[in-house]
Amino acid sequence: QSSSDDCVVTKVTGEHMRRKSNDDVLWFKLADITLNCIPQNLSYHFKNLDHLSFHRTGLTKLTKDDFQEYGSQLKKLNFYDNQIEVIPADLFEYTRNLEEINFGGNIITHLERGAFQNLTNLKKLTLNHNSCELGHYTESANADNHADVLTLISLLENCTDVEELKWD
Repeated sequence: QSSSDDCVVTKVTGEHMRRKSNDDVLWFKLADITLNCIPQNLSYHFKNLDHLSFHRTGLTKLTKDDFQEYGSQLKKLNFYDNQIEVIPADLFEYTRNLEEINFGGNIITHLERGAFQNLTNLKKLTLNHNSCELGHYTESANADNHADVLTLISLLENCTDVEELKWD
């Protein structure tokens, strides 16, 4: 259940596996449901969440405040196949221990320089099927280890010759 604006989770119900509780929940996933915002207060109900996943939710905008409640415990973010257009430079300010990020299948046209700068634990980055055409990265702008993540970020930050991609 959520508040009237659907942004604050007020109650969760459901069944757990035998001898499990909300404290055992590590992964929260919403798919094929329309969202106007990232649900807040999830960490109150699920204290050990380290993975958030939102597939085909229609999300268009993300801010650093969407993830503040998770802080350093958040390890994985998955926003596959939404309508996200902008990755702000400060998006990961509160979640610097992220290891995996997936923004594949969105409509990202604005990636602010330095957005991934302080994510020293980032080992997997997926940005396939977005607007920046990167030669051999066109269909699969993915990196599966830290060195490849740094290379992909460098390619993205130097993709200024693509007209549809705007940079700060």
